[in-house]
Amino acid sequence: MLQALAELSDRMPASADSARIDPRIRRMVDDVLMQSPVARALGIGLDAMAVDHVELTLSYHAGNVTHGNTIHGGVIATLIDVAGAAAAASGADADTLRGGATSSLTIQYLAPAQAAPLRAVAVVVRRGRRQVVSDVSVYAEGKDEGVLVAKALMSSAMF
Repeated sequence: MLQALAELSDRMPASADSARIDPRIRRMVDDVLMQSPVARALGIGLDAMAVDHVELTLSYHAGNVTHGNTIHGGVIATLIDVAGAAAAASGADADTLRGGATSSLTIQYLAPAQAAPLRAVAVVVRRGRRQVVSDVSVYAEGKDEGVLVAKALMSSAMF
């Protein structure tokens, strides 16, 4: 499973991926999601973006922990929510998109994220006219490899 997800994630630089995204959508993702007060407060960054694929990063900060050096589940959930929303927006029609909202989010926490930077990889699995479903994986990045710490399925309502 991890190998399949790794193959989905080509990890191209954001500038190369951005060429495939409508610049109006990219601006909307930057302005609404990446520059939102919560994304800025947590330190969420956009690392890669292509149609139906987004990768976000979150550096480790002591203020994002629940106890000791374990990153709080709510911080991970927020990272998932922003990643899923960005992936949903990435393939939207800029002429008709006015906004979006999370309509459902299911998260399975698989391992603790211990004092490590996080990477969220969001891939759209189904795009409808008004509903987009994304699969989001969150990895705690270590020296040699990433540890899958959470897996989520998210539905975004587009309007």
